[in-house]
Amino acid sequence: KHADGYFNAEWLCSQPTLLAAICEDLSLVLEKCEAPDWVIGPKDDHSDLFASKISELLDLRINWVAQNGKGVPQLNFHIGEKEKVLVVTIELKPRVETIDPITAFLSERGILTVPYICTVANHVLAVRTDGRQIISYVNLSFQSWEPPRCPLCPAGSKVISLAELKETLQTI
Repeated sequence: KHADGYFNAEWLCSQPTLLAAICEDLSLVLEKCEAPDWVIGPKDDHSDLFASKISELLDLRINWVAQNGKGVPQLNFHIGEKEKVLVVTIELKPRVETIDPITAFLSERGILTVPYICTVANHVLAVRTDGRQIISYVNLSFQSWEPPRCPLCPAGSKVISLAELKETLQTI
């Protein structure tokens, strides 16, 4: 797809001072919310660094939902019956959800979650369909189109591949 913007979570995670500052700002907001006992994020993207920093700042235990060798989700540690979980991800996208499988997995096991999720970059821009509030550092609104429908191409905009973008960003 063609899009008019891009959030580079990989680059952000390579900047520990910047990521720490963002997490500190988010932790100030999270401290005013219903208190969780655990932080859980996806293990298969850059969210593990984000989850680790949030758990450290809020002094919470951390856990991940990861795929075992057979592709089945599993938790690393046992979560108690009355303990509550904060689900986090570094980037919340409308069509590429890393959060929905996690919240479904937790719900199927009767694990309680707080009524909000936390992210650095929110592309959804609304309350989620499951009613959870989205606490985000930045709200982004990128448009995307299939190539034949892209209004940027006829206007002369050059398509930049993800590899080209990463290479360009490394030279800055």
